[in-house]
Amino acid sequence: MSAETASALAASEISLYAFKAVGAEDAAGVPLVWLQSRTYSLTTTVSWAALYRAYTATRTLLPSARVDASASYDIEPGQVLYVQGPAGTGVVLLGGPANAISIQNDTSTPFTCGLAQRLGETAAPIASFPLHGKTRQVFYPMETVLLVFAASSLRPGDPATTSPGPGVLVELGQESTRRLAFEINAGWSWGSEPWAMAVPAGADILPLLVVRSP
Repeated sequence: MSAETASALAASEISLYAFKAVGAEDAAGVPLVWLQSRTYSLTTTVSWAALYRAYTATRTLLPSARVDASASYDIEPGQVLYVQGPAGTGVVLLGGPANAISIQNDTSTPFTCGLAQRLGETAAPIASFPLHGKTRQVFYPMETVLLVFAASSLRPGDPATTSPGPGVLVELGQESTRRLAFEINAGWSWGSEPWAMAVPAGADILPLLVVRSP
């Protein structure tokens, strides 16, 4: 971005937000704010690792409820978190689809659950789903991210179903790096490459970030 854009963003206390997409079999999921930062400059790098945690939370899933993970576990595709206690605790074992991460509730207690992904030194939740008693949720990791600049009070873990500002949906595919630009009045640009699409402020982001998988 230009110095003028950086100054305008800082003057308005605008944050850079990131949301991460996930494939799921359940349509009741809600995207969560993954990253919120005002630390950006003329060149800003957003990087993450394909390292996941499966989490459970005892708070009931509501459209406006912030998610704080009660219990979380390192997990890889092909593994299942078997929830065995009323606090959402459990054990991770093999047993799920090779390309998916699963969470199975062996109790009769309902939870909220989902995946968290490593962003820097910590893993933050990317979406929230209901986990009813005696059921299993199956998630398919995706390397798709939504970047948004917005003057919003949203914080990491907050649900969002509409874009709080002008955004861009970026598909990494097999690449490890994508280059984009942002200008305060023109928005995002990426050379019209097919791996990205503009997401206007106020757009419905639910189907972009919670992708129904067979």
